Amino acid sequence: MKILAFSDFHGKVEILGGFSRYCQKIKPDLLVFTGDIVKGYARGDEWLEAIKLNRRRDPRKPEIIEEEKEDVKFYREFYEALEKLKIPTLCVPGNMDAPEDRFFKHFLTLSLQSENIHIVHNNVVKIGEYVFSGWGGEITENKKEDFFVLQYPRIEVEFGLKRMRYIEQRKILLFHNPPISNINLHHEAHRGSGVVNDLIRVISPKILFCGHTHMPGKYQILNTLVVNPGASKNRSLALVDTETEDVEFLTLD
Repeated sequence: MKILAFSDFHGKVEILGGFSRYCQKIKPDLLVFTGDIVKGYARGDEWLEAIKLNRRRDPRKPEIIEEEKEDVKFYREFYEALEKLKIPTLCVPGNMDAPEDRFFKHFLTLSLQSENIHIVHNNVVKIGEYVFSGWGGEITENKKEDFFVLQYPRIEVEFGLKRMRYIEQRKILLFHNPPISNINLHHEAHRGSGVVNDLIRVISPKILFCGHTHMPGKYQILNTLVVNPGASKNRSLALVDTETEDVEFLTLD
């Protein structure tokens, strides 16, 4: 199976035409998207500033309220571009695809109208010989947030993916958050999650797709090939052959 992986779109609608042409050219069997459809700058800025100043976060700031219109627009344009391709597509939300209610109200609702687009966040989908599942957002040890950003604690993620331990068919996981590795450094800050490493040990997927760092790369953790396609907003993609585990990193024209 040829899988075209992409991540971290962040509202870059101008790449959608080129992405569609690229898909028509290479004809992948499956698309996987590992999160961050919207920008979420107003929410993210408020989140970080409140942490820095040790104050209560304000969800009613005018710019945060106004940002909802932009989010809904990005969800619809992203969905419509994928739907036109008629290629099976699996997705998880990114940490910026908040509030959680908005993501599920708009993008999940749209995906339910499609025969091709599936959300695998806390879900299981079988395509061909592979069983897919995954979890979006930032995965933490014990933090939970679902409005300003998406953060999920270890206990919730491990419980949600527990069923994957018992599946004997070949498994592929999608996360937004990468595991800890030596290639996940971003501006000198480590952005991997040890929870993902633990899930690799327990579930033993053949391949794990991730995003978040905006840095393309591949590496091996135990028996799992980990692929980060980089940020599609920077025109970065990855083409993976599931049988040979060959990975080709691509750049949109």
